[in-house]
Amino acid sequence: MPPASSWRSRRIALVLGAASVVLVMVLTAFGAWVSLTVSHDTSVEGWTVWETAAAQLPAALIYLAVPALVFVLRPSATIAMGWALLGAGVVLGIFGGMVGLDQDVRNIFPFSHTPAPDGTTTGWTGVWWMLGIAVLAALTSLLGIKRREITTA
Repeated sequence: MPPASSWRSRRIALVLGAASVVLVMVLTAFGAWVSLTVSHDTSVEGWTVWETAAAQLPAALIYLAVPALVFVLRPSATIAMGWALLGAGVVLGIFGGMVGLDQDVRNIFPFSHTPAPDGTTTGWTGVWWMLGIAVLAALTSLLGIKRREITTA
């Protein structure tokens, strides 16, 4: 079993990563809200900006938690898989519809399940599923890191 400090440092890294994702979402939403307020644009209500940021958060957390889990299961594949996951999500998420990619393939990636809040009836089911997946992957990685032998150079 690795020393407690090793597990603690991995837990801190995951918490800092999640805090960074949340901070980026909050600052982005704040910037959008300020722009909307300053421009006196009345086509979108201010709270919709915050709702949209909240809807994106679980998908972004998946991009943190899944590589953390891969790090525990197969450390040598972490960097390649992390970049592949991000690249495929961006390319297929942005260009998948344009090139006629089947929706079932595009549904593999988290951002295809984020709702676009419209002010009336927003479907939050996908958000809750993604949040559950992110939490499950993060907890599994934290439990797995306790059992993994970590050596220091």
